[in-house]
Amino acid sequence: MYLSEKDCMVLSVRGDSMYPDLRDGDLALLDCRPTDQLSYGYSYGLVDLDGQSRVKKIEVIDEGLLLQSINPDYGTDARLGEDANRIKIIGCVVWSGHKHNVSLAKPPPGEKPRPKRNKPRFKHSWI
Repeated sequence: MYLSEKDCMVLSVRGDSMYPDLRDGDLALLDCRPTDQLSYGYSYGLVDLDGQSRVKKIEVIDEGLLLQSINPDYGTDARLGEDANRIKIIGCVVWSGHKHNVSLAKPPPGEKPRPKRNKPRFKHSWI
């Protein structure tokens, strides 16, 4: 799959509703090319009824759309009838990245922060 910059958008993720796939502060790359169908299992950037941008898994049902979070602490939201037509799908998440610096990252929900180390982790100065 080849994407050009005119077909893409990068957004910053806020919140933990899509954890562990997406974390608070992650960057997500969206493929914004028009499509006639949604792919099962993929996450999509969308503009919801309230005008807020969100990333959710989307399931098409007879009555409308189900907006699903991955984190079980969040529920599934239904957009039925005319409300389903008011959802604007921005694009499909094709890549995401996050910080790997443990000292800067927030711990996942329910986990305690790791203790800071005072000693160097490596015995060699070149590491």
